[in-house]
Amino acid sequence: MLTWTEIHTEDVANYLANDQLQLLRTQHLGESKDPLLAITSDVCNLVKSFVPKKWNTSTPNAVPSECKLLAIFLIIEALQSRVPELQLSADQVRNAQNARHALDRLAQLWEKEFEQEQKPKEEKQVTEQRIEAVRYRKNTVNNKTLEGL
Repeated sequence: MLTWTEIHTEDVANYLANDQLQLLRTQHLGESKDPLLAITSDVCNLVKSFVPKKWNTSTPNAVPSECKLLAIFLIIEALQSRVPELQLSADQVRNAQNARHALDRLAQLWEKEFEQEQKPKEEKQVTEQRIEAVRYRKNTVNNKTLEGL
């Protein structure tokens, strides 16, 4: 099973540069809805789509703990589409690309674990071990063959 953690706007803000954070705050003061909230929700739903359905949670803006940082990198990348003036650094672009690759690898790992969990546990069969002679030579035991012993 997975442990889930919620992503808040403060979590994303911790990974933005100061000038990016100031731009985001000043750009959207007049808007009634913070674009970061909608993007966070969308990215969290994207991450949830990688998790097997039976392991999923209904908590909004929640991701598996292993994916929190990956989701934040993807949120920052998606934020640029909403705020074009927000220029991403080369590190932020690379982190978002690495996050997508890591999510793919985690999805494969989770799928394997989920399949193992669904398989019925096979009972070990205890077999009796024995030695079987395929070919043997018949030796007769008598006084003559035991001479010298």
